[in-house]
Amino acid sequence: AWGASLLARYNFLALEGFVPFLEIGGGLIDLDFGLERRADGLNFALQGGVGLHWLLRERTAITAQWRFHHISNGRIDEPNVSVDSAMFLIGATYFLK
Repeated sequence: AWGASLLARYNFLALEGFVPFLEIGGGLIDLDFGLERRADGLNFALQGGVGLHWLLRERTAITAQWRFHHISNGRIDEPNVSVDSAMFLIGATYFLK
């Protein structure tokens, strides 16, 4: 599988030292799973989630995020069995100014 998505993020800046955020987006993905119940080819990837930046310094943070990811071909081809997954991500973030 390969593809690309655009994500939009809204940061809530009201808390001192913490920045919660919401994220949503979508894109296209090309699949070649070779499964009987899943049509390969062009598919759509939708995703959204919530997260939190814990600011260590002004421009550095530890980031934790939960994201839901949905893949479907939008009934372009049959069968249209979707693939849904949930991810928990944790990492370091450096903010550019």
